[in-house]
Amino acid sequence: LASHEPIDGNLVIGGSDAKAFAIGFSFAENVIGWKNLFSEDPLQIKAYVEGSSITANGGLSLDAGSTARIDATVAATAVAIAGSAGGGLALTGAGLTTFNRISTDIGAFIDGSSITTTGDAVSLSALDNSTIRADGQAVAVAANVSGDSGGAVAIGLSLAHNEIDNGVTAYIAGSSLLTSL
Repeated sequence: LASHEPIDGNLVIGGSDAKAFAIGFSFAENVIGWKNLFSEDPLQIKAYVEGSSITANGGLSLDAGSTARIDATVAATAVAIAGSAGGGLALTGAGLTTFNRISTDIGAFIDGSSITTTGDAVSLSALDNSTIRADGQAVAVAANVSGDSGGAVAIGLSLAHNEIDNGVTAYIAGSSLLTSL
């Protein structure tokens, strides 16, 4: 589970013949199975038998699963207020970007082995339930309370890049299986 909650805020108030400007920005990087934002290094989740001989009373079950999860809340806030009896202006911008990436290799396998079971079967299962929840909150507020002339501009922008790049495999290769029920 990865969670990130940066909040960036900015408040500007202008007075006599006022001008007010405000900028707020946040950046978040949440990764599982990555060394950093640009270098993938998948998390390994394996259940396997390799180059072995197994005799089992009952069955043989190999299960591999992932529930990798990223919950990200990222916020940026900017407020500009201009107020005077004469002229005024208020400009504000708030923005954020968040990158959320999950990379895993999930595998259940039997390779180059001899398996003998009595009473039940051989089963393999590989399952991926990875999730990303990203909540981007960019708030920009501009207000002008001037007597003669005025103006107010507010811009808010939220960008989220979410990626799940998981490999899921289950196989039996180069092995002999003998099951008697």
